[in-house]
Amino acid sequence: MPTQAEQKVYRLKLDGFHGELFRPTQDCYPGKALICFSGSDGKFEWSRMLAQVFQSQGLVALDWPM
Repeated sequence: MPTQAEQKVYRLKLDGFHGELFRPTQDCYPGKALICFSGSDGKFEWSRMLAQVFQSQGLVALDWPM
């Protein structure tokens, strides 16, 4: 269990996709994760903000811009 909230960035060339994983300090929902993605505009500010909100509530979230 992390002692502080974590954020990991995934890169397309290295990992096969682009995204950011937001892990909370305390995982209130073990074994669960939420994938947040944006619409067709290609921007990921909204999905990133949502992932941070879920992280603050104890849920692992992946920001996955499409």
